[in-house]
Amino acid sequence: ATGTVGSFSAAAAAGRMLGLDARQLAVAFGIAGTQAAGLKSNFGTMCKPLHAGTASEHGLRAAKLAAKGFTAIKMLATEELSFLDSHAKLDVVIERVAALREAMGPDFGIGIDFHGRLHRPMAKQLAKELDPYHLMFIEEPVLSEHVEALKDIANHTATPIALGERLFSRWDFKKILSDGLVDII
Repeated sequence: ATGTVGSFSAAAAAGRMLGLDARQLAVAFGIAGTQAAGLKSNFGTMCKPLHAGTASEHGLRAAKLAAKGFTAIKMLATEELSFLDSHAKLDVVIERVAALREAMGPDFGIGIDFHGRLHRPMAKQLAKELDPYHLMFIEEPVLSEHVEALKDIANHTATPIALGERLFSRWDFKKILSDGLVDII
Protein backbone atom coordinates (compact mmCIF):
# COMPACT_ATOMS: atom_id res chain seq x y z
CA ALA A 1 0.00 0.00 0.00
CA THR A 2 2.82 2.43 0.82
CA GLY A 3 4.37 2.05 -2.63
CA THR A 4 1.06 2.62 -4.37
CA VAL A 5 -0.07 5.56 -2.23
CA GLY A 6 3.42 7.04 -2.37
CA SER A 7 3.46 6.89 -6.17
CA PHE A 8 0.10 8.65 -6.44
CA SER A 9 1.07 11.23 -3.80
CA ALA A 10 4.35 11.95 -5.56
CA ALA A 11 2.54 12.29 -8.89
CA ALA A 12 0.06 14.73 -7.33
CA ALA A 13 2.80 16.83 -5.71
CA ALA A 14 4.99 16.84 -8.81
CA GLY A 15 1.97 17.61 -10.99
CA ARG A 16 1.14 20.62 -8.85
CA MET A 17 4.74 21.88 -8.91
CA LEU A 18 4.88 21.43 -12.69
CA GLY A 19 1.51 23.16 -13.18
CA LEU A 20 -0.17 20.18 -14.90
CA ASP A 21 -3.75 20.72 -16.00
CA ALA A 22 -6.49 18.22 -15.04
CA ARG A 23 -5.99 16.07 -18.16
CA GLN A 24 -2.22 15.91 -17.69
CA LEU A 25 -2.65 15.11 -14.00
CA ALA A 26 -5.03 12.26 -14.88
CA VAL A 27 -2.40 10.87 -17.26
CA ALA A 28 0.27 11.21 -14.54
CA PHE A 29 -1.96 9.26 -12.13
CA GLY A 30 -2.50 6.57 -14.76
CA ILE A 31 1.23 6.17 -15.31
CA ALA A 32 1.93 6.19 -11.55
CA GLY A 33 -0.73 3.52 -11.05
CA THR A 34 0.60 1.20 -13.73
CA GLN A 35 4.12 1.47 -12.40
CA ALA A 36 3.25 1.15 -8.71
CA ALA A 37 0.62 -1.54 -8.76
CA GLY A 38 0.40 -3.02 -12.25
CA LEU A 39 -3.17 -1.80 -12.58
CA LYS A 40 -3.24 -2.67 -16.25
CA SER A 41 -1.14 -4.48 -18.80
CA ASN A 42 0.11 -1.88 -21.26
CA PHE A 43 0.92 -3.86 -24.35
CA GLY A 44 1.29 -1.43 -27.22
CA THR A 45 0.84 1.80 -25.23
CA MET A 46 3.30 4.55 -24.44
CA CYS A 47 3.71 3.40 -20.80
CA LYS A 48 5.05 -0.09 -21.52
CA PRO A 49 8.62 1.06 -22.29
CA LEU A 50 8.71 2.84 -18.93
CA HIS A 51 8.13 -0.40 -17.02
CA ALA A 52 11.40 -1.90 -18.23
CA GLY A 53 13.16 1.04 -16.61
CA THR A 54 11.43 0.37 -13.29
CA ALA A 55 13.57 -2.70 -12.66
CA SER A 56 16.67 -0.61 -13.28
CA GLU A 57 15.37 2.06 -10.89
CA HIS A 58 14.97 -0.59 -8.18
CA GLY A 59 18.51 -1.75 -8.77
CA LEU A 60 19.86 1.81 -8.66
CA ARG A 61 17.91 2.61 -5.49
CA ALA A 62 19.22 -0.56 -3.86
CA ALA A 63 22.81 0.36 -4.76
CA LYS A 64 22.37 3.83 -3.24
CA LEU A 65 20.98 2.32 -0.03
CA ALA A 66 23.86 -0.16 0.16
CA ALA A 67 26.29 2.75 -0.15
CA LYS A 68 24.62 4.16 2.97
CA GLY A 69 25.24 0.92 4.85
CA PHE A 70 22.11 -1.14 4.20
CA THR A 71 22.87 -4.86 3.89
CA ALA A 72 19.41 -6.17 2.96
CA ILE A 73 16.05 -5.09 1.62
CA LYS A 74 12.52 -6.45 1.89
CA MET A 75 10.33 -5.57 -1.05
CA LEU A 76 6.77 -6.04 -2.20
CA ALA A 77 6.76 -8.84 -4.73
CA THR A 78 3.70 -8.48 -6.89
CA GLU A 79 0.27 -7.15 -7.45
CA GLU A 80 -2.64 -9.39 -6.51
CA LEU A 81 -2.91 -12.24 -9.00
CA SER A 82 -5.83 -14.37 -10.04
CA PHE A 83 -5.97 -18.08 -9.15
CA LEU A 84 -4.35 -18.80 -12.53
CA ASP A 85 -2.86 -15.72 -14.16
CA SER A 86 -0.54 -14.59 -16.92
CA HIS A 87 3.09 -15.63 -16.65
CA ALA A 88 3.95 -12.10 -17.82
CA LYS A 89 2.97 -10.86 -14.35
CA LEU A 90 5.45 -13.27 -12.79
CA ASP A 91 8.11 -12.11 -15.25
CA VAL A 92 7.78 -8.54 -13.92
CA VAL A 93 8.62 -9.76 -10.40
CA ILE A 94 11.51 -11.89 -11.65
CA GLU A 95 12.92 -8.93 -13.60
CA ARG A 96 12.80 -6.72 -10.48
CA VAL A 97 14.53 -9.30 -8.34
CA ALA A 98 17.10 -10.02 -11.06
CA ALA A 99 17.92 -6.30 -11.33
CA LEU A 100 18.40 -6.08 -7.57
CA ARG A 101 20.58 -9.17 -7.43
CA GLU A 102 22.71 -7.97 -10.35
CA ALA A 103 23.10 -4.48 -8.88
CA MET A 104 23.82 -5.63 -5.33
CA GLY A 105 25.76 -8.85 -5.80
CA PRO A 106 25.48 -12.20 -4.03
CA ASP A 107 26.04 -10.98 -0.45
CA PHE A 108 23.18 -8.48 -0.32
CA GLY A 109 20.05 -9.86 1.37
CA ILE A 110 16.76 -9.75 -0.51
CA GLY A 111 13.48 -10.62 1.18
CA ILE A 112 10.25 -10.73 -0.78
CA ASP A 113 6.85 -10.05 0.77
CA PHE A 114 3.91 -11.44 -1.20
CA HIS A 115 1.36 -9.96 1.26
CA GLY A 116 -0.85 -13.01 0.61
CA ARG A 117 -1.60 -11.74 -2.90
CA LEU A 118 -1.08 -15.10 -4.57
CA HIS A 119 -3.00 -18.32 -4.70
CA ARG A 120 -1.26 -21.68 -4.45
CA PRO A 121 -0.75 -22.31 -8.22
CA MET A 122 0.91 -18.96 -8.89
CA ALA A 123 2.83 -18.96 -5.58
CA LYS A 124 4.39 -22.35 -6.43
CA GLN A 125 5.53 -21.12 -9.84
CA LEU A 126 6.92 -17.83 -8.61
CA ALA A 127 8.68 -19.31 -5.56
CA LYS A 128 10.42 -21.87 -7.79
CA GLU A 129 11.46 -19.27 -10.38
CA LEU A 130 12.92 -16.99 -7.70
CA ASP A 131 15.22 -19.72 -6.31
CA PRO A 132 18.19 -18.79 -8.54
CA TYR A 133 18.32 -15.36 -6.84
CA HIS A 134 19.06 -16.85 -3.40
CA LEU A 135 16.50 -14.85 -1.42
CA MET A 136 16.67 -14.52 2.36
CA PHE A 137 12.96 -15.44 2.55
CA ILE A 138 9.58 -15.14 0.92
CA GLU A 139 6.94 -13.79 3.27
CA GLU A 140 3.27 -14.71 3.25
CA PRO A 141 3.11 -16.33 -0.20
CA VAL A 142 -0.58 -16.99 0.47
CA LEU A 143 -2.91 -15.57 3.10
CA SER A 144 -2.30 -17.07 6.53
CA GLU A 145 -5.73 -18.71 6.59
CA HIS A 146 -4.58 -20.94 3.71
CA VAL A 147 -1.95 -22.79 5.73
CA GLU A 148 -2.66 -26.02 3.87
CA ALA A 149 -1.00 -24.46 0.79
CA LEU A 150 2.28 -23.69 2.60
CA LYS A 151 3.61 -27.25 2.56
CA ASP A 152 2.97 -27.52 -1.17
CA ILE A 153 4.68 -24.17 -1.83
CA ALA A 154 7.64 -25.14 0.37
CA ASN A 155 8.09 -28.30 -1.73
CA HIS A 156 8.69 -26.07 -4.79
CA THR A 157 11.42 -23.83 -3.35
CA ALA A 158 14.59 -23.88 -1.32
CA THR A 159 13.86 -20.36 -0.05
CA PRO A 160 12.72 -20.08 3.59
CA ILE A 161 9.07 -19.12 4.05
CA ALA A 162 8.02 -16.48 6.59
CA LEU A 163 4.52 -16.00 7.99
CA GLY A 164 2.89 -14.65 11.09
CA GLU A 165 2.04 -10.97 10.98
CA ARG A 166 -1.66 -11.75 10.42
CA LEU A 167 -1.80 -14.36 13.18
CA PHE A 168 -2.97 -13.17 16.59
CA SER A 169 -3.42 -15.98 19.07
CA ARG A 170 -1.48 -19.05 20.09
CA TRP A 171 -4.16 -21.10 18.34
CA ASP A 172 -3.41 -19.29 15.07
CA PHE A 173 0.24 -20.29 15.41
CA LYS A 174 -0.37 -23.84 16.67
CA LYS A 175 -0.81 -25.62 13.31
CA ILE A 176 1.96 -23.66 11.64
CA LEU A 177 4.45 -24.49 14.39
CA SER A 178 3.35 -28.08 15.06
CA ASP A 179 3.38 -28.98 11.35
CA GLY A 180 6.60 -27.09 10.60
CA LEU A 181 4.95 -25.20 7.76
CA VAL A 182 7.15 -22.11 7.85
CA ASP A 183 10.78 -21.33 8.58
CA ILE A 184 10.44 -17.82 10.01
CA ILE A 185 7.74 -16.43 12.31
